[in-house]
Amino acid sequence: MSEYPITGRGVLLRIAMAAVFFAAAGAGAFLAFGPVSADRSPREISANAEPIIEAKKDRLFMIAVGDMMLDRNVLSLTMKDGKYDYPFRKIDGYLDRADIRIGNLEGPVTGNTSEAIKTNGMRFTFPTDYLSALAERFDVLLIGNNHALDFGEEGLRETKNNLSRKGITFFGDYLNRGDNNSAVIKKNGIKIGFVGYHSLVGQGYANVILDISKLDALCDLVIAVPHWGDEYEMMQNAAQEKAAREMIDAGADVVIGGHPHVTQPISAYKGKAIFWSLGNFVFDQYFSEETMKSISVTLDIERSVAGEVGVKYGVIPIEIGRDSQPEIMDDGAAKEFLNDLALRSDVSEAGKEDIMNGKFDPLSAEKD
Repeated sequence: MSEYPITGRGVLLRIAMAAVFFAAAGAGAFLAFGPVSADRSPREISANAEPIIEAKKDRLFMIAVGDMMLDRNVLSLTMKDGKYDYPFRKIDGYLDRADIRIGNLEGPVTGNTSEAIKTNGMRFTFPTDYLSALAERFDVLLIGNNHALDFGEEGLRETKNNLSRKGITFFGDYLNRGDNNSAVIKKNGIKIGFVGYHSLVGQGYANVILDISKLDALCDLVIAVPHWGDEYEMMQNAAQEKAAREMIDAGADVVIGGHPHVTQPISAYKGKAIFWSLGNFVFDQYFSEETMKSISVTLDIERSVAGEVGVKYGVIPIEIGRDSQPEIMDDGAAKEFLNDLALRSDVSEAGKEDIMNGKFDPLSAEKD
């Protein structure tokens, strides 16, 4: 990533809110979660959510978010606040609704002193003070990206040790080496496989395809999470399209991408969903409207009596203020954002209508 220089979980609530979300689709469905408060008590979080459906075996609700960068201006704002949950306060009520939360960690977590906070540069390290806040909010993180080695191999080893001791599952390898690139989480009786792909290094892609194929035989659902594409480009490129098709052909059930720092369209291939780029989640790229708006994807996963696993997708618009704190967009802004996203997405008319209503069905979205 070559970002421009910039000036200027916490108890896990095991509640599956997908039924609430999809029942409310349209007319501001994504805002059915109610107000977000720094008080993360169950009373506050579920204030406007009804009915509450308890988590159960064979049902899993997952939230995926985009790129998280916890250095530079984000760190400066956090230090000024004095508490390291600072970046997540406005979004906690949303994150707390998931059984599993996943995001892309755009840099190492080490004991090194930040350089970027002084130089406004792009060599990142996130203080270990953030670890508790991350562990309370995220179950699995992608670390296979172009900032993995910002503080060298030692920084990467330190990152892995830090995440491990806090119980955070991680996956992805900056060189796409097969032994390091995937992870499996089993919860509520459902086994999810995650495979990373760091496209920027130009090697190891065969390992990614092999990992996907292996996990396809072992897991109920395989999620490919590529770090790819062109920065600040609103559309996916040909290399992304080729790789996504190949990953799905190898056994991936959904592709959820990142790196461009803007939200790219949504597509469908062989009845599988492709989210080309979610955009930023926690960042300090204040220089454009596009880098300050993004999406989160929800996955309502359920195994039927017959043993088949199905997924319903939600598309939740996120905005990031100059305080670098992501929050759910209000109704008006979300409607406009989703309308634009639908128009940019090469899907059927039914698919466009679904995106406008904050959901996505790849089976009906795929063009004939």
